[in-house]
Amino acid sequence: MMLGSGIGVSLAMFVIPACNSLGTLLFVLMIMGWCMGCLDCLANLRMILLFGKHVSPFLQAMHCFYGLGAFVSPMIASAFLLNKDCSPFIDGFTIETPVELHKPTTEGSSSSTDNTSHVTLHIAPQPQRVFRYRHMSRVPMAFYILGALQLSIALLVAYVVFLEKFRGLKPKGLTFETHEFHHPHVSPPSKKFSVDDIKGRLRDFIGSFGPRETILVTSFTCGSLFLFDGLQSSFANYIYTYAHDSHLEGLQKYEGAVLDACFWGLFALGRLIAVPVASRLSAAFMLMVNITGCSIALLLTLIFRWSHVMIYLGTCGVGIFVSSMSPTVMSMCEQYIDINHTITTCLVVVAALGEALCPIIVGNLVVNVGPTSFLAFCLSFSLISIILYWVLLLYGRQTPKYKASKPDSFIWLSGKQLVLEGESTLIKPNSVKYYSRMEDSDSNPDLANGANHSRTFSIEEK
Repeated sequence: MMLGSGIGVSLAMFVIPACNSLGTLLFVLMIMGWCMGCLDCLANLRMILLFGKHVSPFLQAMHCFYGLGAFVSPMIASAFLLNKDCSPFIDGFTIETPVELHKPTTEGSSSSTDNTSHVTLHIAPQPQRVFRYRHMSRVPMAFYILGALQLSIALLVAYVVFLEKFRGLKPKGLTFETHEFHHPHVSPPSKKFSVDDIKGRLRDFIGSFGPRETILVTSFTCGSLFLFDGLQSSFANYIYTYAHDSHLEGLQKYEGAVLDACFWGLFALGRLIAVPVASRLSAAFMLMVNITGCSIALLLTLIFRWSHVMIYLGTCGVGIFVSSMSPTVMSMCEQYIDINHTITTCLVVVAALGEALCPIIVGNLVVNVGPTSFLAFCLSFSLISIILYWVLLLYGRQTPKYKASKPDSFIWLSGKQLVLEGESTLIKPNSVKYYSRMEDSDSNPDLANGANHSRTFSIEEK
């Protein structure tokens, strides 16, 4: 599925320049969005299943490249833009021309008086000029470059698929089945399907979440992802509009693009910094720092919204603190419950809903209330996320999985060797290999039996 989705995104990028109607473009974008959703969901799921409770730095690294792509892609596209506003030639425009009116000379006056009047002229749309500017801009070349980059990633996925299918490359550690049905209350779903068994299928779907605490932790995490991704997309999409419409003294219109680049640049940098930090600090502490820093940055930007310097500082602050919120809360969720494919799908879908719906809400607020409502909306989302964070933290610490491997510190990751379900709590890249071309060795039956016994005992104990 990841291979097919990667190829689908690449082909959509190649086809977009050939779309000559709105309906065709919408259809291509729908296919592209579906493929991107599959990639997002499956990539997060496979990372969590592969690395288990060590997933935090690896998840941060994967999401770091999202920020890197968001920063580099506009820079690639900008090289092919004409930087010409074609709106007047698409919709037409009106101009006012001054016309001088001369009054005749009257008796007793030494000179004539000139009066100026204005005549309004309406200029019809000029599709020929739009057509010429379109070909001068060379925009399709940007889509071809980005599509080729995406195709290279799809080729890497194809190489991994080839190794798994024909060379025996298999992920070691947690398998999909054991991780998905870890809770003893959940039974594997039946592979048979019947139209009359819809109620049973719905019960199996709800049961795949696991016990009550699993459902609640998943709900709190979904709410957090909705807020985080909604805040991220709203700020990224409307900081340019705010700079354009706020009429701030000293802020030029072109600086909206600079602010957007600052946000995405600090966004990528924040996720890059989160990679080594996540291997030292706990996910709960990192998320608390991110939410607090983002709230302070938005609050200061709203209070000193007339300050030219504060707009830049606030944008950079929001970019660096909001960057690692989503992967961190997913890592935090994995510390409390076992994440299976159903839970991962819900997390990704709710996050995508926040990313899609919140900019629509902000757009209506900006039009009806004013550009300042954009900052107020983002600040309200950040404050609500603080409340949801503490609810998730307090309830998650009561789950059986957290109690079984309770860390020593809220800030630092535990350096103590705890063996739970055959998995070490320390990350040792030099001694742990997650991929192997050989089956698990059974040269030492006693060790193998002991590992199986400890894993079985752990499950029964829970």
